[in-house]
Parts: sequence; structure tokens; C-alpha cells
Amino acid sequence: MMHPEPEALAGYALGENSEEEIARHVGECAQCRAEVAEIAGIAAALSGGPTSLTPPPDQVWTRIVDNTDTTDQRAASLPERPAHSPFVEREGDTGSGPNLSEGRKKRSPSRTRLVLPWAAAAAAAGLLIGGGTVALVNHNEPTTTVVKQANLDTLDTNVAKGEADLVRTGSSLTLKVTTEPMDAPDGYLAVWLINKDQQRMVSIGVLPPGATEQTFEVSQTLIDAGYVIVDISDEPFDDNPAHSGKTLARGVLA
Repeated sequence: MMHPEPEALAGYALGENSEEEIARHVGECAQCRAEVAEIAGIAAALSGGPTSLTPPPDQVWTRIVDNTDTTDQRAASLPERPAHSPFVEREGDTGSGPNLSEGRKKRSPSRTRLVLPWAAAAAAAGLLIGGGTVALVNHNEPTTTVVKQANLDTLDTNVAKGEADLVRTGSSLTLKVTTEPMDAPDGYLAVWLINKDQQRMVSIGVLPPGATEQTFEVSQTLIDAGYVIVDISDEPFDDNPAHSGKTLARGVLA
């Protein structure tokens, strides 16, 4: 005959099913006999109550952690170690009870299957939370936009020396000047914003000698007032704040 259903074998092992056909099959089938013995042994161990149980040694819980998750943070994702476990054999136990380890070998799941459902759910939740965090960061991160640009050329020969970008990041506005290496024979390199009426100008900073890129903070009010001409000049160290008249490169933001 076919093997009885697991429920039927469990009932037989617990004395709740005394059908002769099952008893005869168990007497003839070594596999079913072993399962009945295992179920009976577990039932006998549980019937003794918690006082008959021996807490597992620390190394047992460590192996459970190792087989459940392989990440560095596996301990944080597992429940606290239980004080008692009804299915741990006592070390060195040579009693006459059924051999539970043999049954475990037959039913031992793969390492992948040892991941508990709640752990998988927690991992999925972590991914969702992580994704939400990334989305939140991206959502709050201010966008950077080039709103105006100017080509910087020499005044006399129209040789290209670089460019200037007016960049908005959130509510801030900066002027990014990118040029080929330039030197100031008479002193230092000054960067100016000249009004489109070419009668007014303001100094916004200094370009270090040999530098190819520098950023200067500017205000939207200044741009709205018409200060849209970018000028790089050679300024002497003469304590005179006015423009020297020696422009090395210039361009109009548009």
C-alpha cells in the first residue's frame, strides 16, 4: 500500500489513530516507522514541560545566525536568542530516545530556504524604505541650471579665452568663469561685472594666476540692474579700486 498521510502517522504516533492497516504498514515500512518514532520522541520531550529542557549552547545560536543570513548585519535582523528550545538535543546525550538528528538530515532545507518569511519581508521593507529615502533626497536636492552664458574674447583680436556661465542652484546665483591659463604682468587678475550702459561696474573677485576655473557669488538684483558684461582685467597693485583699462577678455551674458 501507499504510505499513509503525515496526519495519519502523527495520529498513530500520538495514540489517536489505531487503525490496523496503519499499524501493519508501520510494522513493515522502515521509513514510516522512523517518522512515527521521531514524532513520538518529540511528543515525549514536550510532555516533560519546560523544566526538562536544556538551553542550547551559544555556538548553536551562532550557527543559526550564520545559516539564516550572510550579511554583516545579520544579528540585527534576527530575534533575540530564545531562552529555551524544545528541539535541541543535549550534548553527549546517549539515551534510548529516537534519533532526531537522522530525521533532520532528511528534512534539512537549503541555506536559501532557511531565510525566514518575516526576514524576507523585513528585507523588502528595507529596500522600499531605502528607495523612498533616495527619492526624498532627489526630490529635495536643488536643481542646477545655467541661466545665461558669455564667450570671453580679447577686445582687440577677438581671440577666445574662455567662457562664463551664470548658474542658479536653488535660490543662489553664481558666476562660473572658465578660461585658459592667464597671467597679470602688472599685478593681479580682477573679474568685473559691467553694466550694459558701460558706465558702471562692480568688482566681484580675483582670478588666481594660472587658474582655469573660478566661481563667484552674485546677486539676482545685480543682474536685473543690467550688470551682464563679464570682464577680466590686469590690475596693478596701486591701491586704486578703479578699473585699470587693461581688459584681457570680455563677454556679454545672454
